[in-house]
Amino acid sequence: MSVYQSVSLFLVVLATFIAPFISKIIKLPVVITEILIGIVLGPTLFNIVEVSGFLHFLSEFGFLLLMFYVGLEIETEHVSGKLILINIAAFVINIGLSFAIVKMLSLNFIWVALLVSTSVGIVVGILKELNILNHKIGQTTLYSGIIQECIILLIATSYEIYKVNYSITKYIEIVSSIILTIIFFKIVKLLHWWYPEHFKYFASSKDPLSIRIRFALTIMLLSVSFAFYFHIDPVVGAFIAGFVISTSFNDVSTIKQDIETIGLGFFIPLFFVYTGVNTKIALNDIPFAMLIVLLMFISHLGNVIIFHFNGYNIGKASLLSLNLSKGLSIVVLLMTIAKTEHMIGQDIFSVAILIGIMSEILYTALFKIGYKKWL
Repeated sequence: MSVYQSVSLFLVVLATFIAPFISKIIKLPVVITEILIGIVLGPTLFNIVEVSGFLHFLSEFGFLLLMFYVGLEIETEHVSGKLILINIAAFVINIGLSFAIVKMLSLNFIWVALLVSTSVGIVVGILKELNILNHKIGQTTLYSGIIQECIILLIATSYEIYKVNYSITKYIEIVSSIILTIIFFKIVKLLHWWYPEHFKYFASSKDPLSIRIRFALTIMLLSVSFAFYFHIDPVVGAFIAGFVISTSFNDVSTIKQDIETIGLGFFIPLFFVYTGVNTKIALNDIPFAMLIVLLMFISHLGNVIIFHFNGYNIGKASLLSLNLSKGLSIVVLLMTIAKTEHMIGQDIFSVAILIGIMSEILYTALFKIGYKKWL
């Protein structure tokens, strides 16, 4: 590693550390702040960071942890069948509207993924700030975001498997692997039920040997290795691992806390800073980005039916849907995968990140103002 690369590593790590403090000063969500700091350090402004193999590895590991954590966040037992059906209907409407917008503007089909993106990472922070996370509005918004985020990731996973064009033998191997994994976790779950004393570390706050972290990371990296074997993007493997653990155990809160500590504590923020470093924004991209940001509300109009079916009139339902009309985290995830798979170039990637940032700022502000004034 050269001296310049060492300095670059120092700057990115320092940016990861100071981002929360800057976030409080400028009053923006920390994820947006992390990406903006990366943009400042990258080619868009000062261009003082040189990417090294080690820095790229740290970022990739943060990406894997982020997808793993997203999988852990999916808690299907708290979601009613009615809410799932309403969200599927809303998502289908959103897809139709997004295709119409993309067709009208003659854009690459990948923009559909950006237009329908919804993620709950920043939404949770907004709901907590307004003190409504545990209220009906907050719970409906939270679980609607989780359902739609899950749908998007399942579609991405299915596409990753489909595009490889496997032989029948490979499909049999994939199905067999999934069945064996399910059987394994069913056995673990039974053992956990029969012999709880041997699994005390999974529920206890005390874990001196870091058994939970070893278990979680082992499952994640085994799933990633299977993804490599089947020529699937490794982040999809990480997401599946998190989802499998979440659906296999009744309580994964302690495991999530562990992943939050090592993931959200450092590696995931570093990934977002690195994303900003790899984003190159030109002034002539801004008008197009502003247009897409405004159209994102139209592409999410299907979400209005979610809140309308929960007793809110069209006006209030439209206001509440603003909180689901953006998804910076999912935009970053999908566009990073698309860029890695050479489906898009640097230009589309950078504009997509810019749109993700602008939509988060605009729709978050509009939702907070509207909620305080009318709800």
